[in-house]
Order: sequence, then structure tokens, then C-alpha cells
Amino acid sequence: MRELEGVLSIVDAMLDEGPVLGISNIEDPKEVLLNVLNHAIKHAPLNAKDCKIISNILDWQKENLGDTEIESISNKIFETGEK
Repeated sequence: MRELEGVLSIVDAMLDEGPVLGISNIEDPKEVLLNVLNHAIKHAPLNAKDCKIISNILDWQKENLGDTEIESISNKIFETGEK
């Protein structure tokens, strides 16, 4: 679980897009986010902090990717509730 928290923290920082290069500069941000979400769902339900990061991922993808697969996995995580 600590590994997941670390990964989510890194992804959350990358979503910020500044002052350093962010997730949009990764070759395939969709693949990275899907891998993170698929790992996260195995640990659901998540704590409130981690759910907030999943929400940030969902917001970023809506603005930048519009991907239904990311949205679907995020919603499944939310459906499990919080710890």
C-alpha cells in the first residue's frame, strides 16, 4: 500500500504541469495513468488522500485526454468508497 501511495504522490505532482515538465510531456500519459489506476483498484477502497489524487487524475484526463477507460476505472475506485 505504501508503494501505491508513493506512486500516487508522484503522479499527482506530475499532473500539476509546473514549474517542471509534467505528465503531458510523457510519451504516453494515458498508458501511465491506466497502469496507476489498475494498480490502485487492486487496493480499493482507498483513503481520502488517495481518492483525491484519483479525482485529480480524472480531472486532468477530462481536460487533456477525454478517455472513457480512465474515467471508468476511476469511477469503479470511487464506487468502493473510502477507508
